[in-house]
Amino acid sequence: MKTAAIVLSGGRGLRFGSDIPKQYMEIGGKSILAHALSAFEKSDVDEIVIVAAQEHIGRCRKIVLDSGFQKVTDVILGGAQRYDSVLLGLRHLMSAECDIPEMVLIHDGARPFIRPETINEIIRCVKEHGAAIAAVPCTDTIKIADEKGCIVSTTDRQRTWAAQTPQAFWTKEIFRAYEEIIGNADPENLTGITDDAMVYQMVYPERSVRLVNAGTQNFKITAADDMIRAESMLSADSGKQ
Repeated sequence: MKTAAIVLSGGRGLRFGSDIPKQYMEIGGKSILAHALSAFEKSDVDEIVIVAAQEHIGRCRKIVLDSGFQKVTDVILGGAQRYDSVLLGLRHLMSAECDIPEMVLIHDGARPFIRPETINEIIRCVKEHGAAIAAVPCTDTIKIADEKGCIVSTTDRQRTWAAQTPQAFWTKEIFRAYEEIIGNADPENLTGITDDAMVYQMVYPERSVRLVNAGTQNFKITAADDMIRAESMLSADSGKQ
């Protein structure tokens, strides 16, 4: 069975305040994107497709070449929003005439510390349950607020998880879901779409999605403080070796 990964690298990092998108900044001597790709390269994934903004396609190809990644088969042009890039990545995979991967994992390139063993566990869970995502149990009490910023309700912390990536599905099923929900939709109606599992369960509401604990280290780098945290993690790991 062939398994592919779509690694999203089209974000522009506007919240980060850098001249280049955060996924191309370096920690520990290599780019954040390269760290993420390295985990997939070491996993049971067979093929990796990178989705990037036009102005950074060449940068992505250089990262792949310099790092010697063998599983990256293409770097393709992304879309205006994350969900647009996912759909373009899925269309690219589905365009293969005779070698469409049965399973696909979708990952944010700004999450550098996903572990190969977590990727493999997610693959195993898809085989058993049909869909699975990386996540981490919430340690804070989560409040639901109204439009005025007032508490409406409090969630049960023991049942609350923070969704991460990768998120994995049977390729034809998530492709159908993305085509139905994203393909012909008015962009103004898609502002609430924040992850792939949402799209999947909008089309397959009767199906469950398994949560795989990927740990707190699988955080997404979105601000300057996250870079400090990432460097600290790498320094701590180096000290253990």
